[in-house]
Amino acid sequence: MHMKLIAHVNADGEIRALIATPDEKRNMMLIASPGVQVCEIAGHGFKRKTLDLDELHKLLETHTVEITPARGKLVRSRKKSR
Repeated sequence: MHMKLIAHVNADGEIRALIATPDEKRNMMLIASPGVQVCEIAGHGFKRKTLDLDELHKLLETHTVEITPARGKLVRSRKKSR
């Protein structure tokens, strides 16, 4: 079993929030604020069922998302720490 990674993303690819859940049937509802998109991160490379908060925080600080119609692709960026 792998993990599903869902992101709230600004139009410029900045990740506003991440949701990580085991990749099995889940019911969830995500509501994004105006100007923010919700997408599933494809090909994230994580093989475990969960990520800890430090790992999620690091992704927020070091990556952006390349937006495609229904999925996002995690890409390393040179974002400055917040």
